Amino acid sequence: MRRLAVDLGVLALFASGALVLALLFHRPSHERAVDLYLLALGTLAMVGLVAATREATRGDERSSFEAALRRGQTTQMELPDLERIRRETALGIARSFDFHARVRPRLREIAAQRLAVRGLDLDGDPDRARAVLGDDVYDLLRVDRPVPDDRFAPGIDAAVLGRLLDTLEKI
Repeated sequence: MRRLAVDLGVLALFASGALVLALLFHRPSHERAVDLYLLALGTLAMVGLVAATREATRGDERSSFEAALRRGQTTQMELPDLERIRRETALGIARSFDFHARVRPRLREIAAQRLAVRGLDLDGDPDRARAVLGDDVYDLLRVDRPVPDDRFAPGIDAAVLGRLLDTLEKI
């Protein structure tokens, strides 16, 4: 803050010197020279007041506005996987190939882990896995499920996907 005050003082001295020179060498425009001098001093005063206000309000505590901005940034940065999964799920609902190539492998991994906790193997023991998962869910997740013929056909219905997730949660 002290450095700023010295800098502002030096600038004020330069402005005063410029006023004196303008008054000595340009006699017909005294009013304009004084107006410019006062404008320069007012600008310097405003810069000093802004700096003093910033210095006075600076502290360890942040305003609620700054805290909200920081929270929004960290939330986005902490959850890139969640955003990617949302996009993949939206694509899987929109197109059958995206469901098959993006969403289904993730769901198979979840199902395999959930079944492994119960001592079952999704691919190694298909009959027992089908009994736990149900026919509809197992049919969507089975290892030999063919790639859709029409890549741009609508993907999985959102309600069906919801039921599939509910089934996986109950395992």
